[in-house]
Amino acid sequence: MSGEAPKLEEICRNLYAAHSRELYVFLRRFLGDGDLAEDVLQEVFISFYQYYQTRPLPEDLARVKGLLYRIGSNLSKNHMQSFHRRKVDYRAELLPGEDAPVNSLEEDAMAEETLRELQELLLLLPEKERRLLILRHVQSMRLEEMAEIEGVSISQVSRQIKKAERMLAAEGRKIDFDPARYL
Repeated sequence: MSGEAPKLEEICRNLYAAHSRELYVFLRRFLGDGDLAEDVLQEVFISFYQYYQTRPLPEDLARVKGLLYRIGSNLSKNHMQSFHRRKVDYRAELLPGEDAPVNSLEEDAMAEETLRELQELLLLLPEKERRLLILRHVQSMRLEEMAEIEGVSISQVSRQIKKAERMLAAEGRKIDFDPARYL
């Protein structure tokens, strides 16, 4: 087994280099807390390493990205359940960056109000639907990647996204807000 350890360590280092940044962004948006996202990110790779110390590695390492997302998603759910963490702040990800044109105070206030309403609507959705909308519309993830992460077919992911968008739109209608304009 000692001959496998260096190989596994090297594979884990390569996977971390290839996927940690993107996975961190997902975890941060999903959890709403950068520090917690860093902790969960570390747990993802530790869990992967520990699991495969006693099992053969997947033959297709290109598909490991989906596995890492599933591990991250499951660990995030565990953290959210154990700490009852429900407040998510999407402002940092959705507000314009430093290179954005300077807006008037009125435009900034309107943009902030829009983001607040969108954030509140997202929080009303069940966790799975919220996760799917973040992956699709914030992370711009392809349906194929999402299907791999969710462990379902592409058509099933597509249906689930449409359902989540309908749920979001229904919540938006209650407050006379159209989230489709911002997704």
